[in-house]
Amino acid sequence: MAYSRNLIAVGYVLVTLLLSSCDSLRHLVRPTKPAPVVDTVYMQVTTGGFEEVPRSTSARTAKLRGPGSSTTFRLGDPVALVFEGVNQDSHAIETSLDDESGMVTMRVLSKRDGTVNVTKKCQTFVYSSLTDLPKITVASGLDPEQIIVTPLCDRYGDLYGYELRYGSVERGCNQNARRGLLQFSKCGGTSTAKPRVKRNKVVFGRYFGL
Repeated sequence: MAYSRNLIAVGYVLVTLLLSSCDSLRHLVRPTKPAPVVDTVYMQVTTGGFEEVPRSTSARTAKLRGPGSSTTFRLGDPVALVFEGVNQDSHAIETSLDDESGMVTMRVLSKRDGTVNVTKKCQTFVYSSLTDLPKITVASGLDPEQIIVTPLCDRYGDLYGYELRYGSVERGCNQNARRGLLQFSKCGGTSTAKPRVKRNKVVFGRYFGL
């Protein structure tokens, strides 16, 4: 009987050690959330489109953190645009250009259910996404206009997004159309620019053809 009790005790200890080891292993292999990707793009928005600028202390810091977040700055002002937690596979960037006020508004949209909201004639947006176009809503009371969609390409001829404009050139949206036509002219694949330098990290400048 004593021998049997000893065997039971040893078995109990072994089972306890085994369970403890399993708990330790589960703790070691427990999946962790990936660290959010953070990247900074030094740029400005001008009447000619998006332009990269040198790193500068005079650039105002603007942050985009995920769907719904937005930032506003003046046309032509250099900004250090910080992306934190933005996923290029599932998020797009909407850039709204207001020529009357000279202001630029950038907003993060979900590619799955993001919506671009038109509030006036000739209003122009740049939708930075290569996979789809957003749902577009038009404010009540606006006269019916064409929605003009223009592909946008960088200096290498690579597509990086689309310009969306509520109103055609024939309906008086000449100035607003000029930006998109300038970028569209680069989509012919005849650029003589130097080859793109590949980098070993996520480059959010590609949202803007930089």
